[in-house]
Amino acid sequence: MKIKQQGLTLIQMLSLIGFIGVLVAIAVPYAQSYVAKEQFSPTLLGMETYKAAVESCIAQLGTHEGCNSGLHGIPVKIDMVAADEQNKNGVSGYVVQDGVITAEHYAPIAGVAYPTYKLVARAKGSLTEWEANPPGKMGTCVAAVPAFC
Repeated sequence: MKIKQQGLTLIQMLSLIGFIGVLVAIAVPYAQSYVAKEQFSPTLLGMETYKAAVESCIAQLGTHEGCNSGLHGIPVKIDMVAADEQNKNGVSGYVVQDGVITAEHYAPIAGVAYPTYKLVARAKGSLTEWEANPPGKMGTCVAAVPAFC
């Protein structure tokens, strides 16, 4: 009676390992991008207060010029790290200069030491239009690989 061997050949095992390697190579960048976006999301969420204040300032002045931190109802820049030692969201602070809100994250994300995000306000009649990271005023989060904002 012959005993039939069971199992995979060497070629089959190498093919399986190669296939798993390809799947991992595809999945890892997506996972890194997701983690970076998740780490940066509290920074973006915190900008909502500043957006409302800048919109109010633009409504008062009729222009984005002069809408700065500490003026016209816009909150002053608060050093979030010093203000909250339990700062778990990584936000360093926000600053507004002529309608440009800059958010800085104090912890490195995706190889960027202190990623920034810029949101630019422009008065368009009675409306305020927002542009994120426009050319010439681009935040450092855009240049990150993977980009996370």
